[in-house]
Amino acid sequence: MQTCHVRPAVAADALVSTAVLRGSIALLCAADHANDPATLDQWLRNKTETAFLQWLADPRNFLVVAELDATVRGVGLIRASGQVRLCYVEPGFQHRGIGRALLQSLEARALQWGSAEVRLQSSVGACAFYERHGYASSGPPEQAFGVVTAYPYAKDVRGLTSR
Repeated sequence: MQTCHVRPAVAADALVSTAVLRGSIALLCAADHANDPATLDQWLRNKTETAFLQWLADPRNFLVVAELDATVRGVGLIRASGQVRLCYVEPGFQHRGIGRALLQSLEARALQWGSAEVRLQSSVGACAFYERHGYASSGPPEQAFGVVTAYPYAKDVRGLTSR
């Protein structure tokens, strides 16, 4: 059985990480973007190596990658505000604990920052995943961009122990 290892991202991860993000959005989030080219373009617009390096350089971000057998298979990012901005797994590698490991790492960082709550906007396909990990709907669905609807979720992390 492969073990998932989550670590802080480094600049050398930019190329493979953006490929993971773009592939995950294009294939695993099809129920959200409905293969609408304009919507997909908007969603992918900032999923570039340049943007990755900017996220990495911002001290208000905690950017991590998840590896299986030393290959990046997932990417996560949380802001110091407690907002999860990225939690994506490479297509074909779902249900192997990568998403869970990413989320646990992001929640642990939120605790280190003193956050009481972690918030995020879920895609329709990821709602059940977040609910399985203790997140609850925190409001009505919101129009995001194009044909995408965002589902707000939150989790109180005060009772968690730092991992």
